[in-house]
Amino acid sequence: MIKVCYYLEGYYNNIIFDLSDKGINRDDYAYSHYLLKLNAEEKGVSIATLDINSRENSDYIIYHDVCDDELVSEPSKVKKWLILFESSVISPNNWNRESHRFFDKVFTWNDDLVDNKKYFKINFSHKFPKKKEEYRAGSRGFNNKKLCTLISGNKRVSHELELYSERVKTIRWFEKNTSGGVFEFYGVGWDDVITRNRYVNFLVKKMKILKLFFYKYKTYKGVVDNKKITLSGYKFAICYENAQMIPGYITEKIFDCFFAGCVPVYWGAPNVTDHIPEGCFIDRRKFNSHEELYLYLTEMTEDQYLDIQKNIECYIFSEKADPYRAEVFSNTLIGHILDEK
Repeated sequence: MIKVCYYLEGYYNNIIFDLSDKGINRDDYAYSHYLLKLNAEEKGVSIATLDINSRENSDYIIYHDVCDDELVSEPSKVKKWLILFESSVISPNNWNRESHRFFDKVFTWNDDLVDNKKYFKINFSHKFPKKKEEYRAGSRGFNNKKLCTLISGNKRVSHELELYSERVKTIRWFEKNTSGGVFEFYGVGWDDVITRNRYVNFLVKKMKILKLFFYKYKTYKGVVDNKKITLSGYKFAICYENAQMIPGYITEKIFDCFFAGCVPVYWGAPNVTDHIPEGCFIDRRKFNSHEELYLYLTEMTEDQYLDIQKNIECYIFSEKADPYRAEVFSNTLIGHILDEK
């Protein structure tokens, strides 16, 4: 049997494959990994975390993002593969091409790197609904939805391509210019003070009275237990990636909206329409201001809205969406393993 060490820092005892763990499998996060392990076993390939399939006793090590493992750079008969998920905004070390030389293959969503020699295409993948009846279950009518929401963690990053600050600008515009539940948002950390200065963050944590001097969000509704249920209650969702202008960087954010029947206001990958039809989302780049965007959202008719929803449904049940399915993630990695037997 072929052995694969599935290396994710901090993940042991095969927990990354456990669909029953509500913490790990929140919003179906673990499904792609689970499916990979399940399908691999059917092909005679054992995939397990580091504590079960050790690096020394495995035929392959699959690393998720560049890490601090000192053994990466040491010569070995074990094949080392790398999956690059995080962008340079979050993990700059991921995109240091010098560090890639230690890996036999690199899998990434980055369209500019893919050459099908060393760099191979793989996307953020998701559990798609199997049938249209399943997809439509729990959907709400146009008039039974609030206007707009946003789900994101509160973070600050100093990088020219980051979009965290644009989320904050959007939230504050809605808070200043609308009322009556027109806009509500969710996520982790918004009731904390988080700045780009770690010393300020430290002081505020130590001296909580300092919170009084920082902006307090009035439309913040807390964390969510289930993104799909929450998003289904809104017509639109502000859907900004963590970064813009990175080709192929399309994460779970837009698909979370699709699966909930919510229309995303998207900003992120410059070539998003190479992968997702433009009729499936509202392109934030086409609006010069929040005022323009707001008028567009509020003036959209029910028929126009339903047309976008139909486009989304057609897309997620089409071959065009295949690259983002968990099955393709699984088949891609297993196919490469079997091709080298």
